[in-house]
Amino acid sequence: MLFMLFIPLLASVVAPWVAVAQDVPGPYSCGPCLLQPGTDEMTLVVDHVSPVMATLEWGAVGEPMQRVEHSNPERHHIFELTGLAPGCLYSYRISTNDQLDSGPREFRTLPVAPETYRIITVGDVRSQPAEWRRVSRRIVDDESDALFMIGTGDYPSDGRKYPLWILQFFRPARDLLARIPLWPAIGNHEATRPAGSTMEENSKYFSLFELPGNELWYRVEYHMLTLLIVDSNSHCDPSSEQYQWL
Repeated sequence: MLFMLFIPLLASVVAPWVAVAQDVPGPYSCGPCLLQPGTDEMTLVVDHVSPVMATLEWGAVGEPMQRVEHSNPERHHIFELTGLAPGCLYSYRISTNDQLDSGPREFRTLPVAPETYRIITVGDVRSQPAEWRRVSRRIVDDESDALFMIGTGDYPSDGRKYPLWILQFFRPARDLLARIPLWPAIGNHEATRPAGSTMEENSKYFSLFELPGNELWYRVEYHMLTLLIVDSNSHCDPSSEQYQWL
């Protein structure tokens, strides 16, 4: 008899908690991710497993927020912000009604000509999400003044599989990728097709990131730095397109 009375009591306590938990907006599958940082620009990207709408609210810290709405449901949303102030801290939030919410986030544009600055290089984080979570947390806690990161590739163990991008790269480093922008390079585990190939492109790399040029290789110029990103999956012999570009 005591057991029979306990069951409805337990249900009455647990059910409201479950309802509240389900009402809390969840995170996007991938992102927010900061890309293509500049002294006056920043690109914000979110990607979701199913098509959704997305709204960006953003502004310099302490100033009124602006609003950008993407009313068409899409899996991939790109917000390109231009005309920003150099070395300025901005706050932002990306949401989809009451379904998804990035939470309040911040980024800083690049200063014009700093005497010194810090950048971070990361790579080969695939297959070890717990370690990647620890490393990304350490960067957020102790290296938050870094202007940007350079990714050397191998983000998931198989770039053709969308769930691995979520589990091995984006989810463990959610706070880091939403705070410090990334210049990514392609590794062999991204499984992208080589330049000039007629094979079907099955890698999710190009649908998740937004990068300059052909996105296989590109050049970045910043104060006292020339960054050349190359593609190890494509040929680089003297007759190749990549070699000629380089």
